[in-house]
Amino acid sequence: MSDRRQRVLDAAIELFDERGYVGATADDIAARAGVTKRTLYRYMGSKQHVLSEIHRNFLEAGFERWTAVVAEGGTARDMLQRLISEHLRVVADFRGAIRVFFEEMKHLSPADRAETVAQRDAYQKMLSDVIKAGQADGSFRAGDPEVMRLLILGALNEGYRWYEGDQMSDEALGEFVAKLVTNGLAARTNVATPAPR
Repeated sequence: MSDRRQRVLDAAIELFDERGYVGATADDIAARAGVTKRTLYRYMGSKQHVLSEIHRNFLEAGFERWTAVVAEGGTARDMLQRLISEHLRVVADFRGAIRVFFEEMKHLSPADRAETVAQRDAYQKMLSDVIKAGQADGSFRAGDPEVMRLLILGALNEGYRWYEGDQMSDEALGEFVAKLVTNGLAARTNVATPAPR
């Protein structure tokens, strides 16, 4: 990615975070990035496209990291721990972009929203598959794997709101949360599993 293009994306993330998508104009983004409005449109297209690319960049980074974890293999428990650690690294690396994603996704065009949802679904399927593998080999408790996935990602995704990096290192946080979650899913715990409806 060119330096100019990255400056535009960084400026847009800052401005969408500060003012919201509606409150930040293309002129504002160009000024913050130190480029002309004409250059912004040449490199990025519309403000709508800028928002879409912010989303695409961190979703692709997460997908690549999770794909590498799955390709490396290992037990379901080990893979789940590594997926959680990598997810939290993505949250740390793309904190501003992720905050913009959750707060401003409603402004995506229908086509861009559909593409983003498809990327997100492919990402989340990897987590569901690891949970199901752990249930199949007896290392994770029985229960609806989709509910487990939603609970795990719901907790992890909130990290953009509270994780500042000063509580503990990214690596230590990833290890702590990964162990917390995998211990919670472990089949040997005595927490009752609700009967399916």
